[in-house]
Amino acid sequence: MTDPAVEPKLRDANRQRPIAAAVISTPERALLCTVQSVNSAGARLRIHRHATPPDDFLLWIDGEWPRQCHVCWRDGEDIAVAFRHARNDN
Repeated sequence: MTDPAVEPKLRDANRQRPIAAAVISTPERALLCTVQSVNSAGARLRIHRHATPPDDFLLWIDGEWPRQCHVCWRDGEDIAVAFRHARNDN
């Protein structure tokens, strides 16, 4: 069992700061979010103000090109998306 005085420090050590600001763009609206983690296949996003983005949208990550995304799962303010690679690099 972890010492109660040490436990909050361990939790803080495991938390990651958001990577970047981003915008979810749909024909109807734009939603602000933060990128919690990202790799070549997709990202985990935190949605602001309890908004619900559609299952498919365009994601603009600060300083990068837009990416077509599909929502894989939702959990409260967090969503995971898969990137849809539109171009063929063969």
